[in-house]
Amino acid sequence: DDIFSYFNKSASFNGEDELDQVGSCLNNLYPDSLKRAFYRDELTQKIKTLVFENKSNVSFVILGKEGVGRHSIIEESLRIYISKTVEEERDENSVQQLWQVDPTRIISGMSVIGMWQKRFETILNHMQKSIYNINGSLLSDKLMIDNPVALIRIGKSSQNSMTLSDVMKPYIEDQKLQFIIISSPEEWAVIQEKDRRFADLFRIIRVDEPAVEESLKMGLEVRKQLESEMNCRIAIPAIKFLKDIHRNYFRNKANPGFMASIMRSIALKYRNSEIDRNEIRAEFSSISGLSSNIFDDDHFLEEDELKKSISSSLV
Repeated sequence: DDIFSYFNKSASFNGEDELDQVGSCLNNLYPDSLKRAFYRDELTQKIKTLVFENKSNVSFVILGKEGVGRHSIIEESLRIYISKTVEEERDENSVQQLWQVDPTRIISGMSVIGMWQKRFETILNHMQKSIYNINGSLLSDKLMIDNPVALIRIGKSSQNSMTLSDVMKPYIEDQKLQFIIISSPEEWAVIQEKDRRFADLFRIIRVDEPAVEESLKMGLEVRKQLESEMNCRIAIPAIKFLKDIHRNYFRNKANPGFMASIMRSIALKYRNSEIDRNEIRAEFSSISGLSSNIFDDDHFLEEDELKKSISSSLV
Protein backbone atom coordinates (compact mmCIF):
# COMPACT_ATOMS: atom_id res chain seq x y z
CA ASP A 1 0.00 0.00 0.00
CA ASP A 2 2.82 2.41 0.88
CA ILE A 3 4.41 1.80 -2.53
CA PHE A 4 1.14 2.49 -4.38
CA SER A 5 0.59 5.60 -2.26
CA TYR A 6 4.09 6.83 -3.07
CA PHE A 7 3.59 6.49 -6.84
CA ASN A 8 0.14 8.10 -6.74
CA LYS A 9 1.48 11.14 -4.91
CA SER A 10 4.59 11.46 -7.05
CA ALA A 11 2.79 11.10 -10.39
CA SER A 12 2.28 14.41 -12.10
CA PHE A 13 0.18 14.91 -15.24
CA ASN A 14 -0.26 17.93 -17.46
CA GLY A 15 -3.81 17.97 -18.86
CA GLU A 16 -2.90 19.58 -22.17
CA ASP A 17 -0.01 17.18 -22.82
CA GLU A 18 -2.03 14.12 -21.83
CA LEU A 19 -4.92 15.16 -24.06
CA ASP A 20 -2.54 15.36 -27.02
CA GLN A 21 -1.36 11.83 -26.28
CA VAL A 22 -4.77 10.17 -26.00
CA GLY A 23 -6.77 12.15 -28.55
CA SER A 24 -6.79 14.31 -31.66
CA CYS A 25 -8.33 17.72 -32.22
CA LEU A 26 -10.75 17.49 -35.15
CA ASN A 27 -10.52 21.26 -35.66
CA ASN A 28 -7.10 20.62 -37.20
CA LEU A 29 -8.80 18.78 -40.09
CA TYR A 30 -10.53 21.98 -41.25
CA PRO A 31 -11.29 22.62 -44.03
CA ASP A 32 -10.33 19.91 -46.51
CA SER A 33 -9.99 16.80 -44.34
CA LEU A 34 -13.28 16.99 -42.47
CA LYS A 35 -15.87 14.48 -43.69
CA ARG A 36 -18.86 15.95 -45.53
CA ALA A 37 -22.52 15.14 -44.86
CA PHE A 38 -24.71 15.81 -47.88
CA TYR A 39 -28.51 16.25 -47.68
CA ARG A 40 -28.42 16.04 -43.88
CA ASP A 41 -29.01 19.75 -43.28
CA GLU A 42 -31.66 19.47 -40.56
CA LEU A 43 -29.73 16.92 -38.52
CA THR A 44 -26.43 18.75 -39.02
CA GLN A 45 -27.94 22.03 -37.83
CA LYS A 46 -29.49 20.31 -34.81
CA ILE A 47 -26.15 18.90 -33.73
CA LYS A 48 -24.27 22.14 -34.45
CA THR A 49 -26.68 24.00 -32.18
CA LEU A 50 -26.45 21.36 -29.46
CA VAL A 51 -22.64 21.27 -29.51
CA PHE A 52 -21.50 24.81 -30.28
CA GLU A 53 -24.40 27.06 -29.32
CA ASN A 54 -25.82 25.42 -26.21
CA LYS A 55 -24.35 26.45 -22.86
CA SER A 56 -26.02 23.62 -20.92
CA ASN A 57 -23.45 20.97 -21.94
CA VAL A 58 -26.00 18.26 -22.66
CA SER A 59 -24.18 14.99 -23.41
CA PHE A 60 -25.65 12.88 -26.19
CA VAL A 61 -25.17 9.76 -28.29
CA ILE A 62 -25.38 9.70 -32.08
CA LEU A 63 -27.03 6.33 -32.59
CA GLY A 64 -27.05 4.51 -35.92
CA LYS A 65 -25.61 1.69 -37.99
CA GLU A 66 -22.05 1.96 -39.20
CA GLY A 67 -22.14 3.64 -42.58
CA VAL A 68 -25.19 5.89 -42.13
CA GLY A 69 -22.95 8.94 -41.73
CA ARG A 70 -22.58 9.38 -37.97
CA HIS A 71 -19.02 10.74 -38.11
CA SER A 72 -19.76 12.76 -41.22
CA ILE A 73 -22.66 14.57 -39.57
CA ILE A 74 -20.66 15.65 -36.51
CA GLU A 75 -17.70 16.68 -38.69
CA GLU A 76 -19.98 18.61 -41.04
CA SER A 77 -21.38 20.43 -38.00
CA LEU A 78 -17.83 21.29 -36.95
CA ARG A 79 -16.96 22.49 -40.47
CA ILE A 80 -19.95 24.85 -40.55
CA TYR A 81 -19.12 26.15 -37.06
CA ILE A 82 -15.47 26.87 -37.88
CA SER A 83 -16.43 28.41 -41.23
CA LYS A 84 -18.68 30.84 -39.39
CA THR A 85 -15.90 31.81 -36.96
CA VAL A 86 -13.59 32.46 -39.93
CA GLU A 87 -16.20 34.70 -41.56
CA GLU A 88 -16.56 36.61 -38.30
CA GLU A 89 -12.75 36.90 -38.12
CA ARG A 90 -12.92 35.53 -34.61
CA ASP A 91 -9.64 34.97 -32.80
CA GLU A 92 -8.73 31.27 -32.94
CA ASN A 93 -8.35 31.25 -29.16
CA SER A 94 -12.11 31.86 -28.91
CA VAL A 95 -13.03 28.87 -31.09
CA GLN A 96 -14.25 25.75 -29.26
CA GLN A 97 -12.37 22.56 -30.00
CA LEU A 98 -13.79 19.11 -30.62
CA TRP A 99 -11.50 16.34 -29.39
CA GLN A 100 -11.82 12.68 -30.35
CA VAL A 101 -10.38 10.50 -27.61
CA ASP A 102 -9.43 6.82 -27.72
CA PRO A 103 -10.37 5.16 -24.39
CA THR A 104 -7.68 2.50 -24.75
CA ARG A 105 -4.95 5.15 -24.82
CA ILE A 106 -6.07 6.60 -21.50
CA ILE A 107 -4.95 3.52 -19.55
CA SER A 108 -1.98 2.74 -21.80
CA GLY A 109 1.15 2.47 -19.67
CA MET A 110 -0.80 3.08 -16.44
CA SER A 111 0.18 -0.05 -14.48
CA VAL A 112 -0.05 1.37 -10.96
CA ILE A 113 -3.44 1.45 -9.22
CA GLY A 114 -5.04 4.89 -9.42
CA MET A 115 -2.75 6.20 -12.16
CA TRP A 116 -5.15 6.04 -15.09
CA GLN A 117 -7.92 7.61 -12.98
CA LYS A 118 -5.64 10.52 -12.12
CA ARG A 119 -4.60 10.89 -15.75
CA PHE A 120 -8.21 10.93 -16.98
CA GLU A 121 -9.29 13.38 -14.27
CA THR A 122 -6.42 15.69 -15.25
CA ILE A 123 -7.55 15.63 -18.88
CA LEU A 124 -11.19 16.33 -18.00
CA ASN A 125 -10.25 19.14 -15.62
CA HIS A 126 -8.10 20.71 -18.33
CA MET A 127 -10.96 20.57 -20.83
CA GLN A 128 -13.38 21.96 -18.29
CA LYS A 129 -11.12 24.99 -17.78
CA SER A 130 -10.87 25.67 -21.54
CA ILE A 131 -13.58 28.32 -21.38
CA TYR A 132 -14.64 30.58 -24.25
CA ASN A 133 -16.89 33.61 -23.89
CA ILE A 134 -19.11 33.36 -26.95
CA ASN A 135 -21.94 35.88 -27.23
CA GLY A 136 -22.05 36.16 -23.46
CA SER A 137 -22.12 32.39 -22.88
CA LEU A 138 -19.22 30.53 -21.27
CA LEU A 139 -18.56 27.38 -23.31
CA SER A 140 -15.84 24.73 -23.12
CA ASP A 141 -14.18 22.23 -25.44
CA LYS A 142 -16.01 19.01 -26.36
CA LEU A 143 -15.01 15.36 -26.11
CA MET A 144 -16.10 12.69 -28.59
CA ILE A 145 -15.71 8.90 -28.27
CA ASP A 146 -16.63 6.31 -30.91
CA ASN A 147 -15.64 3.20 -28.95
CA PRO A 148 -18.42 3.35 -26.34
CA VAL A 149 -18.34 -0.20 -24.94
CA ALA A 150 -14.73 0.37 -23.88
CA LEU A 151 -15.97 3.01 -21.45
CA ILE A 152 -17.73 0.44 -19.27
CA ARG A 153 -14.99 -2.19 -19.52
CA ILE A 154 -11.63 -0.45 -19.47
CA GLY A 155 -10.10 0.12 -16.05
CA LYS A 156 -11.45 -2.94 -14.25
CA SER A 157 -8.97 -5.28 -12.64
CA SER A 158 -8.75 -7.76 -9.79
CA GLN A 159 -7.93 -4.84 -7.48
CA ASN A 160 -10.18 -2.17 -8.99
CA SER A 161 -13.81 -2.10 -10.14
CA MET A 162 -13.82 1.47 -11.46
CA THR A 163 -14.16 2.11 -15.20
CA LEU A 164 -13.81 5.19 -17.42
CA SER A 165 -17.58 5.65 -17.33
CA ASP A 166 -17.47 5.97 -13.52
CA VAL A 167 -15.02 8.87 -13.81
CA MET A 168 -17.20 10.55 -16.45
CA LYS A 169 -20.52 10.34 -14.55
CA PRO A 170 -20.14 13.38 -12.24
CA TYR A 171 -18.98 15.55 -15.16
CA ILE A 172 -22.06 14.56 -17.15
CA GLU A 173 -24.49 14.81 -14.25
CA ASP A 174 -23.30 18.31 -13.30
CA GLN A 175 -22.94 19.32 -16.99
CA LYS A 176 -19.33 20.31 -16.40
CA LEU A 177 -18.39 18.94 -19.82
CA GLN A 178 -20.20 17.77 -22.92
CA PHE A 179 -19.50 14.22 -24.07
CA ILE A 180 -20.51 13.03 -27.53
CA ILE A 181 -20.66 9.30 -28.14
CA ILE A 182 -20.97 7.64 -31.53
CA SER A 183 -22.55 4.21 -31.20
CA SER A 184 -24.30 1.44 -33.07
CA PRO A 185 -27.62 0.15 -31.67
CA GLU A 186 -25.90 -3.10 -30.68
CA GLU A 187 -23.16 -1.30 -28.76
CA TRP A 188 -25.66 0.93 -26.99
CA ALA A 189 -27.76 -2.09 -25.99
CA VAL A 190 -24.68 -3.51 -24.24
CA ILE A 191 -24.15 -0.25 -22.34
CA GLN A 192 -27.81 -0.09 -21.33
CA GLU A 193 -27.63 -3.65 -20.03
CA LYS A 194 -24.32 -3.28 -18.15
CA ASP A 195 -24.66 0.28 -16.82
CA ARG A 196 -28.17 1.70 -17.19
CA ARG A 197 -27.39 4.71 -15.02
CA PHE A 198 -24.57 5.75 -17.36
CA ALA A 199 -26.69 5.22 -20.49
CA ASP A 200 -29.56 7.28 -19.08
CA LEU A 201 -27.28 10.31 -18.76
CA PHE A 202 -27.21 10.70 -22.55
CA ARG A 203 -29.75 12.19 -24.89
CA ILE A 204 -30.22 9.96 -27.95
CA ILE A 205 -30.06 11.34 -31.49
CA ARG A 206 -30.89 8.65 -34.02
CA VAL A 207 -29.44 8.58 -37.51
CA ASP A 208 -31.35 6.29 -39.85
CA GLU A 209 -30.15 4.90 -43.15
CA PRO A 210 -31.48 7.13 -45.94
CA ALA A 211 -33.83 5.85 -48.63
CA VAL A 212 -32.27 4.39 -51.78
CA GLU A 213 -32.80 7.49 -53.92
CA GLU A 214 -31.48 9.75 -51.18
CA SER A 215 -28.39 7.52 -50.82
CA LEU A 216 -27.81 7.79 -54.55
CA LYS A 217 -27.96 11.59 -54.38
CA MET A 218 -25.42 11.51 -51.55
CA GLY A 219 -23.24 9.16 -53.58
CA LEU A 220 -23.26 11.57 -56.50
CA GLU A 221 -22.05 14.36 -54.22
CA VAL A 222 -19.24 12.11 -52.96
CA ARG A 223 -18.41 11.35 -56.61
CA LYS A 224 -18.10 15.07 -57.35
CA GLN A 225 -15.84 15.57 -54.34
CA LEU A 226 -13.57 12.64 -55.23
CA GLU A 227 -13.29 13.69 -58.86
CA SER A 228 -12.01 17.05 -57.69
CA GLU A 229 -9.62 15.59 -55.10
CA MET A 230 -8.20 12.75 -57.21
CA ASN A 231 -8.47 14.32 -60.65
CA CYS A 232 -10.40 11.30 -61.88
CA ARG A 233 -13.74 10.76 -63.58
CA ILE A 234 -16.28 8.29 -62.18
CA ALA A 235 -18.82 7.44 -64.87
CA ILE A 236 -22.54 7.49 -64.03
CA PRO A 237 -22.96 3.84 -65.17
CA ALA A 238 -20.30 2.92 -62.58
CA ILE A 239 -22.36 4.58 -59.83
CA LYS A 240 -25.51 2.73 -60.90
CA PHE A 241 -23.57 -0.53 -61.06
CA LEU A 242 -22.25 0.06 -57.55
CA LYS A 243 -25.82 0.65 -56.34
CA ASP A 244 -26.85 -2.70 -57.85
CA ILE A 245 -23.93 -4.46 -56.19
CA HIS A 246 -24.99 -3.07 -52.83
CA ARG A 247 -28.59 -4.19 -53.34
CA ASN A 248 -27.66 -7.70 -54.46
CA TYR A 249 -24.63 -8.54 -52.32
CA PHE A 250 -24.10 -6.08 -49.45
CA ARG A 251 -27.53 -5.22 -48.07
CA ASN A 252 -26.16 -5.58 -44.55
CA LYS A 253 -23.83 -2.62 -45.22
CA ALA A 254 -25.44 0.79 -44.70
CA ASN A 255 -25.38 3.57 -47.24
CA PRO A 256 -24.12 6.17 -47.96
CA GLY A 257 -21.06 4.78 -46.17
CA PHE A 258 -20.72 1.64 -48.28
CA MET A 259 -20.83 3.45 -51.62
CA ALA A 260 -18.59 6.27 -50.36
CA SER A 261 -15.89 3.89 -49.07
CA ILE A 262 -15.81 1.89 -52.31
CA MET A 263 -15.65 5.03 -54.45
CA ARG A 264 -12.85 6.49 -52.34
CA SER A 265 -10.87 3.25 -52.52
CA ILE A 266 -11.24 3.12 -56.31
CA ALA A 267 -10.48 6.82 -56.75
CA LEU A 268 -7.23 6.35 -54.83
CA LYS A 269 -6.24 3.45 -57.09
CA TYR A 270 -7.14 5.23 -60.31
CA ARG A 271 -5.99 8.79 -59.79
CA ASN A 272 -6.00 10.87 -63.01
CA SER A 273 -8.00 8.12 -64.73
CA GLU A 274 -11.46 7.14 -65.95
CA ILE A 275 -13.43 4.84 -63.65
CA ASP A 276 -16.23 2.75 -65.14
CA ARG A 277 -17.95 -0.60 -64.62
CA ASN A 278 -14.78 -2.66 -65.15
CA GLU A 279 -13.00 -0.91 -62.27
CA ILE A 280 -16.05 -1.46 -60.04
CA ARG A 281 -16.09 -5.14 -61.00
CA ALA A 282 -12.41 -5.50 -60.08
CA GLU A 283 -12.99 -3.82 -56.72
CA PHE A 284 -15.96 -6.08 -56.01
CA SER A 285 -13.80 -9.12 -56.71
CA SER A 286 -11.10 -7.75 -54.40
CA ILE A 287 -13.39 -7.20 -51.40
CA SER A 288 -15.66 -10.23 -51.84
CA GLY A 289 -13.24 -12.88 -53.08
CA LEU A 290 -15.65 -13.76 -55.88
CA SER A 291 -14.73 -13.67 -59.55
CA SER A 292 -15.89 -10.56 -61.40
CA ASN A 293 -17.31 -12.98 -64.01
CA ILE A 294 -20.25 -13.39 -61.67
CA PHE A 295 -21.85 -10.45 -63.48
CA ASP A 296 -21.73 -12.17 -66.86
CA ASP A 297 -25.09 -13.47 -68.03
CA ASP A 298 -23.71 -16.94 -68.80
CA HIS A 299 -21.76 -17.32 -65.54
CA PHE A 300 -22.87 -19.81 -62.89
CA LEU A 301 -21.25 -19.74 -59.47
CA GLU A 302 -19.46 -23.00 -58.81
CA GLU A 303 -20.04 -24.65 -55.43
CA ASP A 304 -16.30 -24.66 -54.60
CA GLU A 305 -16.04 -20.97 -55.44
CA LEU A 306 -18.95 -20.14 -53.16
CA LYS A 307 -17.55 -22.26 -50.30
CA LYS A 308 -14.12 -20.66 -50.67
CA SER A 309 -15.61 -17.16 -50.54
CA ILE A 310 -17.74 -17.93 -47.50
CA SER A 311 -14.80 -19.57 -45.70
CA SER A 312 -12.51 -16.60 -46.33
CA SER A 313 -15.10 -14.17 -45.02
CA LEU A 314 -15.54 -16.20 -41.83
CA VAL A 315 -11.84 -16.39 -41.01
